[in-house]
Amino acid sequence: MRYIGVVAGALFILVYSSGCGDYQKVLKSDDTELKYERAMEHYHDQDYFKAIQLLRSLRSSIRATEKAEDVHYYFAYAHYKNKEYILASYYFRTFVNNFPASDRREESLYLAAYCKYLQAPAYFLDQTVTRDAIDELRLFTNRYPQSERVREAQQLVHELNLRLEKKAFEKARLYYQMERWREAAYALQVFLTQHPASQYREEALFYILESKYNYASQSIEEKREPRLKEALRAYDNLLAEYPRTRFKSRAERVNERTKQELESISKKAHTTLAD
Repeated sequence: MRYIGVVAGALFILVYSSGCGDYQKVLKSDDTELKYERAMEHYHDQDYFKAIQLLRSLRSSIRATEKAEDVHYYFAYAHYKNKEYILASYYFRTFVNNFPASDRREESLYLAAYCKYLQAPAYFLDQTVTRDAIDELRLFTNRYPQSERVREAQQLVHELNLRLEKKAFEKARLYYQMERWREAAYALQVFLTQHPASQYREEALFYILESKYNYASQSIEEKREPRLKEALRAYDNLLAEYPRTRFKSRAERVNERTKQELESISKKAHTTLAD
């Protein structure tokens, strides 16, 4: 049994080495037909690394031939299949520019954008690539409004916009978590201006209420009253839009404390006048 295993191993190494040697010979060969044929064999066998190397060596040598379009197309696709999305996006875009009359242009423009989408990071990271992906997907839908891919492209844009929205909301809410009440109220109001239909709108309105109250209650005496009145308006804004808000009990407690503090200020003012 041990002898059979050794022989089988030796045969595998021999076959593998032979295959590698053949690949290297083809890679160094000037026979473009053979090189293209082997590149497509490797592509369909899902050996994208070898396909990429062979197709790369063909890109310049067959520039003016009928196979140029196929080589550039499968070169981009091999990177995509190999999950090399940065390169795939670049090469699909290059294909679009180099072959403007190709029937594959629509697909390639979409895939260039889709690869950008696949690169988009989690919401808490830098969102430059996310914005680039949105721009490219919108470019595709504008250029091919009748494409069957438009609905999918629009859904991807929606998903990426939600990611940007979450990034913006969490950035504004960070001031609230840091108890920087003035900045929190301002940042959350800016967020609502920029994202008026946000899924975080109710939450943002409540945080504005708490931030305004906390800022007012910590203010110097002469500025406390007008700032407490701003907190009252923030409460009214929340309840006007969300009369059954999930924050209702907390909001009512804040509103009650606000009224109590305003009443205390009023009594103090009357006492001062009486004296």
